[in-house]
Amino acid sequence: MASALMRRAALGLGALAMAGSALTLTAGSASAASGGGCAGETWKQACVTQDGGTVKFEVHGRFANADPNCRVELVAIDDTTGWVERHFNGSCAQFDGYWNLTDPSSGHAYKSELRVYWRGGDQPYDYVQSPVLRW
Repeated sequence: MASALMRRAALGLGALAMAGSALTLTAGSASAASGGGCAGETWKQACVTQDGGTVKFEVHGRFANADPNCRVELVAIDDTTGWVERHFNGSCAQFDGYWNLTDPSSGHAYKSELRVYWRGGDQPYDYVQSPVLRW
């Protein structure tokens, strides 16, 4: 009788441990990030959010009366390492840029930046940065 009781107790503890493991695994990327969001106005905005297991960098620009040479750019930034990735040059008239970082690093701080090159070229530029997303 004692061995049957011990077997039931062991099975119960094993089931409890497996349930705890399942909860730990499902919490994963859903609770991995904090912060982020958008900054700027609706006509000049930079956003960074968690999108499943990726970091989504997003910028929006609406400069109807800009110089015809004006261009905008999405810049992804890792504040922890100083990494900068430039993407998606586009017209200032209407621009929506998106880029996903599929392998974010734990403990890093990410943000997006909208750069506006009012007269084209590479310098000077105006910018808006999103709030920081901590992964």
